[in-house]
Amino acid sequence: MAINKKQRYQRGFTLVEILIVVVILAVLAAMVVPRFIDKSENGFIADAQNLLGSLRSSYVMVTDSDLTTPLALANADLASTSAMATWGMQPLAAAPTRFSFACTAAGSCTATRTGGSYTGGTINLSESGTWTCGGGRYVLQSDPRKGCKPV
Repeated sequence: MAINKKQRYQRGFTLVEILIVVVILAVLAAMVVPRFIDKSENGFIADAQNLLGSLRSSYVMVTDSDLTTPLALANADLASTSAMATWGMQPLAAAPTRFSFACTAAGSCTATRTGGSYTGGTINLSESGTWTCGGGRYVLQSDPRKGCKPV
């Protein structure tokens, strides 16, 4: 039985075809991966801003209703029942790890990023409800009411 020459040589892809597919996939991956990295950091920022907003709301409620000033809070205090009670909040199950939080007795709270490529970035919610971002890692979004985003 004689095998046709075309059938014998068309068994698979050539090396050039495979290399072209690999290069195309590498270019697509290089465009997509940075977007996923920023999306996860946006999620971490949203978590921090939610906690800062909750702390500010609690501060306003406590100072308006009790006419007392809550104690200043540090990161470890967020899991402390007695410290969080002065702010009118339940303690967190555990102290946050991606951000370190600190609140003054005047009601201004700051979250500082710990770990990762955004280490040192800060998000601050003032007693008047104004967001500021810093540390060279975060900037305000185009709508300042939305808070911060990664640089």
